[in-house]
Amino acid sequence: MIEGAYTGEKNEEGQRHGRGILIIPEPAEYDLDPPCKINLIKDWEMYQGNFQADLCHGAATLMLRDGSKFEGEFVEGRAKAGILVQLTGDQFAGDCDEEGNFEGYCM
Repeated sequence: MIEGAYTGEKNEEGQRHGRGILIIPEPAEYDLDPPCKINLIKDWEMYQGNFQADLCHGAATLMLRDGSKFEGEFVEGRAKAGILVQLTGDQFAGDCDEEGNFEGYCM
């Protein structure tokens, strides 16, 4: 389970389940040059979206430490695909591999 400050819905077992916001104090160290490549597992600080049994699951926005944001789909704790929007306004659509590496192409 990813540790951090959580605000949102929980199930009967006390797990994060439903809509919520999770903020971590330090870069993640665990499991959640093409035109754009970034590691979403290591570079995020806030997840706002759906949870299922303590895992990020469903549509969500991931805020990255550099101010960029990833809007996409998560399945069982892993980002699958989405759009990365950088501070410059540049947008990249792409997919994530099992290690959380996002690779996208300019929209």
